Amino acid sequence: MRKPRNPKWAYPTATPTYYAWRNMMSRCYNPKNASYLWYGARGVGVCPRWHSFDAFIEDMGERPDSLTLDRVDNTKGYGPDNCAWRSMRDNLNNRGCTVLVGGTPVTRVADAIGAKADTLRKRISRGNALPEVLKVGRLNAPKPVPHGTRLRYERDGCRCDACRAYNTARHRAFIEKKIHEK
Repeated sequence: MRKPRNPKWAYPTATPTYYAWRNMMSRCYNPKNASYLWYGARGVGVCPRWHSFDAFIEDMGERPDSLTLDRVDNTKGYGPDNCAWRSMRDNLNNRGCTVLVGGTPVTRVADAIGAKADTLRKRISRGNALPEVLKVGRLNAPKPVPHGTRLRYERDGCRCDACRAYNTARHRAFIEKKIHEK
């Protein structure tokens, strides 16, 4: 068995907690990181104590399964007073671009009223008033069309006798017109 080299940190480094810390440091200090533009370039930093992985793990503890590192206040940097382990959903609801309905993330509102979050986002982007945004169901449901029309047959897929008769007559007229054109 090989003798381990002099480790830089007292805690194991091949863990989800270490990767969360390493990614945090990279986002804030590595200009080659894809997320640097949203963190380091905006002035988001890491408190000096957390430049050591050992101090980070002492303050935050091991990362619980399926949770991510989240800043409570996105205007501040990473530090023991501003970070928590949260679910990915809570983390995504804490972004600057999160659409809010009355101060509440749209995903939570959608869950509460039984609607899709994308539906609410689209209604908000169209400039709908709050009562329309929160309405469950379609806002502009198609108006009913009488039987025996092309729209009822094609759009609604109605196959009642009246709609089939209309479509058959329309099809015969089309065929006769083609025959007479030749």
